[in-house]
Amino acid sequence: MRKLGISRRDLFEKIERDALGPLPATEWEFAEWKRARVNIDYHIDAESFFYSVPHALIHAEVDVRVTERMIEVFHRGQRVGLHERRYMGARHGTAPEHMPSVHRRYAAWTPDRFRRWAATIGPHTEGLIAAMLAARRHPEQGFRTCLGVLKLYRGVEAAKAEAVSARALEIGAFNCKSVAALLTGKSRASGAGDALRQRCSITKISAVPAITTERNPSMLAHPTLDLSNALGPGLYGLAKWFKELEHKAEARGLEHAEWLGLLLEYELTLRRQKRFETRSRAARLRHPASVEDVDYQSTRGLDRALFLKLAACDWIAERRNLLITGASGLGKSWLACALGQKACRQDISVLYYRVPRLFTDLTVAHGDGSYGRLLRKIARARLLILDDWGPEALVGDQARDLLEIVEDRYDAGSLVITSQVPVDRWHEMIGILTIADAILDRVIHNAYRLELSGDSLRKRRSAPWPHRAAQRRRPHRGRLAERRAALAGRAAPAERRADHPRQIAGGACRPRPLRDALLISSARGDAGGRGRARPLGHREPAALGSRRRLRRGPIAPRKGHCARNMAIVRHFAVNMIRTAQSLRTSP
Repeated sequence: MRKLGISRRDLFEKIERDALGPLPATEWEFAEWKRARVNIDYHIDAESFFYSVPHALIHAEVDVRVTERMIEVFHRGQRVGLHERRYMGARHGTAPEHMPSVHRRYAAWTPDRFRRWAATIGPHTEGLIAAMLAARRHPEQGFRTCLGVLKLYRGVEAAKAEAVSARALEIGAFNCKSVAALLTGKSRASGAGDALRQRCSITKISAVPAITTERNPSMLAHPTLDLSNALGPGLYGLAKWFKELEHKAEARGLEHAEWLGLLLEYELTLRRQKRFETRSRAARLRHPASVEDVDYQSTRGLDRALFLKLAACDWIAERRNLLITGASGLGKSWLACALGQKACRQDISVLYYRVPRLFTDLTVAHGDGSYGRLLRKIARARLLILDDWGPEALVGDQARDLLEIVEDRYDAGSLVITSQVPVDRWHEMIGILTIADAILDRVIHNAYRLELSGDSLRKRRSAPWPHRAAQRRRPHRGRLAERRAALAGRAAPAERRADHPRQIAGGACRPRPLRDALLISSARGDAGGRGRARPLGHREPAALGSRRRLRRGPIAPRKGHCARNMAIVRHFAVNMIRTAQSLRTSP
């Protein structure tokens, strides 16, 4: 600053002050991005709490922006959910607009709603509704009864409804049938027992016993199921869901329109699932891949934004193509199958072919007369996947057959081609110049491109793990020599003796102190004429210096044989004691 002849303050006032901008209106907050999958209950898991998203996104992957105060959920770049972040209390944060219509209607029915409805009629009616809810183990079990009573009071004067409610509270008539009897004047005034035993009279018009009575007023399920089955297999899902709804207590309070909506929704879901399974079988995809399982962390040059755009399958509706090129082992076929599986999920017909087998089928079709039928089958698929294009050049009629396939698909369907050969060399592979121009002009100019590069994923996946023997800790050689020398009855030498039992043959064996001790004791027992100490199951080598090792059975018994292990340990301990005694008494 001395050389400039000006102070820092003057420089700030002269240059920097005018360039300063105002502070942001809000404080900066740290945000963390995560990926989450929408569960079947249309909630995502974020920081051990659950937040709702629109129910149409079930099983979809979304981006979650987590801040100190808010949880934001994005799908395909658009925000689909906004919640205040939870730190305690209820673990589920559910927005009503995210719920299906059936769930919203069910969640709207609460005990307070029934009490408020009854309070509009009078205090006795409100008390009757409260008593009906309290008489059930769970308040939800009384919703149907309360709804029936309040429907009975429609069109009835408030004074009469209040009198009926007061009488029902007095005699303890907490069911819809007794209230209906009181309202019509057919009840007896002798008490609660008579009111509960009151039954509607049945006029005998046939000698055949009645199929239903007032004791079980539920609808006949078997004729309904017979009718749905008689309409054919197309309504199998409706019949199946009808059986399940019939046995659910919460479904009894639903109206006819709600029943019909649930049945139709289940039938539609089942049909979509069947169509997806049919599309997947017809596609004959090589890999069971999905776009949600794509590894974007691998260094292979995969453009994540472009691939997510392709996963939306809008390019198939626009009848555009996709070219995936790169070296072997980068997952080109896997990515193509993942896009094909996503297309099947969106009810788009897909057909997968490896190019060598496709040309083989076309050659056979030329001979048996099914060439036209095979071309029509390929043309019907909205998405055709041609895998392993190249590197061999086309021969014979293969170029003309490929031109027929591309011509049928131009502006009528989409095409995915995977190849190890760069696109600029495809002209050479086709061979015939005019046909090559026609094919590439229809394929390349309206196509997306994914150019992959890097190391092979197969090579990375098959890399060997470090050998466990390299990580094993071995005993120190000096201590090992001291133990062996002590067992042999002599001081530890500076170097290993040439007449050591494990060194006679000149072999370098892995240090095994216990085995060497037993072998030494066995040799000294032979020399001194004393009893030989053998481990359990030991088999004597052919010679003292033989390189044959002891059997692994006594040393490393199999897992799970605890009793045998303890017996072996005890036997070894006895042998070691005898060996030590023999060494002390030996000259």
